[in-house]
Amino acid sequence: MKTKLGKNKGLERSRIWIEGTRLTDAGFHRGEYYLAEYEGDALILSLIDDETVIDFGAIQPRKVSGKGDHPIIDITGKAVKEFFDGSEYVEVDYEKGVIVIRGVK
Repeated sequence: MKTKLGKNKGLERSRIWIEGTRLTDAGFHRGEYYLAEYEGDALILSLIDDETVIDFGAIQPRKVSGKGDHPIIDITGKAVKEFFDGSEYVEVDYEKGVIVIRGVK
């Protein structure tokens, strides 16, 4: 699925906002923990279980937010802008327990 990079605090193309049934279908429910890692040309979001969360030290797990059965993943900041520099859109591929995000120029 192709989606446009959003704006955060006035900074263009610095926000990735994903929500709804695509997240649920991939196993990303509100309250679940995941890791966000930049690898090669992709930002990879991987679900982790609650017991694993405390074992990650330097890599900070994130939590799926939202209300009820409507999950939301909101990734913002300078790292998003720099990693996807030159891209106006991102391609988001959903698999069970993994979401792969790549820039589209």
